[in-house]
Amino acid sequence: MKSFKYSIFAQFIYRYANIPLSLLLIVHLLLLLPGIQHHWEFAILAAFNIVILYALNRYYLKSYKLFPYYIIIKDDIIICSDFFFQRKKYIIKFEDIIDIDGGIFSGKMTKPIYIKDKTGNVIGVNQHLKGFNVFLTLLLSKVPKNVYDETLVKLSNLKDKKFSSNILKYLNKNKKK
Repeated sequence: MKSFKYSIFAQFIYRYANIPLSLLLIVHLLLLLPGIQHHWEFAILAAFNIVILYALNRYYLKSYKLFPYYIIIKDDIIICSDFFFQRKKYIIKFEDIIDIDGGIFSGKMTKPIYIKDKTGNVIGVNQHLKGFNVFLTLLLSKVPKNVYDETLVKLSNLKDKKFSSNILKYLNKNKKK
């Protein structure tokens, strides 16, 4: 049994950082609105401000729904708990995982990895998880062979072949162990 969780700082950022940022954007938007009557350029800034506010809060609402802050990997299951404002607990069997997408599998290291199972459950995992590399190694070593092969195909199709080949070497090295 192996457990993973985010640091207190990462939990704070992933849970609450949108609140002060949204407040600052709203105040900035309210200060721009009277200026629109005098200069039309303020309308462009206000529109840009609204787009940023929408994108920020959309990201955080998605993360509240999909990202567990505590993950346990047992022999053949993943137990995900401590979702934000929710008491739900997902138990995902490794044999039920049908797709692993995002993050390094899409060529973007800073994006989260999404794990999907047969029942429609989706969980997200950011690279700031303590022991993320161990988590990823355990995940890839226990998923069904077809899912593992699909993720290797995703990696091999990346545009940056050097990046892809280094990841493939790392995964193959860990798969042999």
